Amino acid sequence: MVQTLCFFVTAQLYMLSKHRLIWGGTLQDIAVLDDPEDEHWLPNFLLKTNRWSNVTEKESPSALHSILSRFGADAIRYFSGTAKISKLVLWENIWSYTVWMYSELLKQTDIKTRVEKDIEMLLEDEVWLNIETRSPLNDSLGKKCSGVHESL
Repeated sequence: MVQTLCFFVTAQLYMLSKHRLIWGGTLQDIAVLDDPEDEHWLPNFLLKTNRWSNVTEKESPSALHSILSRFGADAIRYFSGTAKISKLVLWENIWSYTVWMYSELLKQTDIKTRVEKDIEMLLEDEVWLNIETRSPLNDSLGKKCSGVHESL
């Protein structure tokens, strides 16, 4: 279930960085479809509501905050408490997928600058206000990453 959460948060960050769209649902509006016939299935998400909103560049920091808060932090609090896994380890699981996803998006020259800005925001503490005391992505990668290219 933790990997499913990681995929979903990464998918939300992808939609924001690639298409400047944010989904208006909640964790309760998500279902994962299982295929009992296929033991190697990938998660298929069923979104019970189809409310997507366009995000302007000016709104992108608050959209990132919303994704991190509504999907990342809420689920991490739950798993951290029930499975006794540290929050940093759970965030690192999300980043393992997210860093790969961003490395792929950075290859797309038409959105590269926008993707770099999103990564920079995720490394800054401001977008994490009322979620974590500082950016766990920065903690995961270490303070060595001074720029976007070095972090990926």
